[in-house]
Amino acid sequence: MRFDQAPPHVQRAEGQHKPWRTRPDAPQEARYPRSFGNTTRAFLIFTGNCLMVFLTASILTEQVTS
Repeated sequence: MRFDQAPPHVQRAEGQHKPWRTRPDAPQEARYPRSFGNTTRAFLIFTGNCLMVFLTASILTEQVTS
């Protein structure tokens, strides 16, 4: 087999793949902006993190002082 030739199974498979450049289908309705939902989610996550930090600090100070 020469180096400039592909094996037979590769030569057969070359015509069976999809072309590289395809145009995407445009959605019927816009998916973005989802800014309100993302803002709400971020606010809830931030609030939960703050609550965990404050509760941990409160518990630790209570244990240290008593």
